[in-house]
Amino acid sequence: MLRYFFEKADEDRSHLFEDLAIWQAGDAYRAHFQRYPIIHVNFKGTKGESWERCWAVIREKIVDLYNEHRYLLASGGLSEVGARRYREILDLTADQAL
Repeated sequence: MLRYFFEKADEDRSHLFEDLAIWQAGDAYRAHFQRYPIIHVNFKGTKGESWERCWAVIREKIVDLYNEHRYLLASGGLSEVGARRYREILDLTADQAL
């Protein structure tokens, strides 16, 4: 539920919260509705015959999540260092960041 409340999305999810206390709590709470890039990681099904294979699957999941929020690179909201690190994760050269 937290993900759906805070995550920036193209679709309007307000109908999910209209009858809930957080929506009724006022503008101070609603100001945060669908405003943030949220990274949600689920490790269910992350299996492998070795640690290296498991780590490779986890890295793939992280890269997929970063791809979902690729718009951040063009938003101007990241510092130069942050944008460089973001790109390193996307191109799989960010071993230290991960």
